[in-house]
Amino acid sequence: MNYAALKNEIMNDPLGRGYAGMNDAQVAVSLNTVDREIDENVNLRDLIVYLLKNNKWLGIKSEAASNALGVQKECEAFMVIMDNPNFVDLDLTDAVVKTMLSNIKTAGLLDAADQAAILAMGKKAVSRAEELGLPIVREGHVQSVRV
Repeated sequence: MNYAALKNEIMNDPLGRGYAGMNDAQVAVSLNTVDREIDENVNLRDLIVYLLKNNKWLGIKSEAASNALGVQKECEAFMVIMDNPNFVDLDLTDAVVKTMLSNIKTAGLLDAADQAAILAMGKKAVSRAEELGLPIVREGHVQSVRV
């Protein structure tokens, strides 16, 4: 247990969760409740499966070869990432990746539902404790940093 991080969280309450008005058990429950969302990289195989199942993969691949819709560069870059065995995941928070996917969507190769589904792949629900890199917080942990 990283007691310094736990104490910092409880004493400073950066998210305004109201720890000061909670007893030790309530603080532990609050920290362990899965109510936060973090960004994580998307596994490329999962993304490819999604695109194949939703009939989007071939359109992107075709545009990479033809430039019929004016986004050949973006589609080529996308295909290079997808086909390269050295890449295993994609950071959807990266500005270049965001622009690439946005341009592919604007060209009509992805729709709003596709974009939402792809972005959702990069989200993970976690507890505040997990977000802080802490294990499950017990009442005794809270009590020890409040003394």
